[in-house]
Amino acid sequence: MPEPEASSTQNIERIAGAVSDLGGGSDLPETLRAIAAAALTTLGADRASLYAVDVDSQNVASVYTTEVDPQRREILERAVGRGSDRMPIWQLQLAQPDPV
Repeated sequence: MPEPEASSTQNIERIAGAVSDLGGGSDLPETLRAIAAAALTTLGADRASLYAVDVDSQNVASVYTTEVDPQRREILERAVGRGSDRMPIWQLQLAQPDPV
């Protein structure tokens, strides 16, 4: 019998556990890269991306992704400096009951 799908909370806990296993560095960019890599592995995805948002401007400050294709990576990185008003997919995610 197949395993039931994990809830978002369970997935977050699994990712957090995987990141904590990597060691506790104080380098934020490296930690965010580790979170993207842990999400990729933990969720069995083909790629994972993490967007860091500036609290004051509510714009994307940086993108951390496991995407290796240069063209796809460039598209993801174009989000830097944009807010949710310029990113329809972000608006759709925020509208979900559990945007994670």
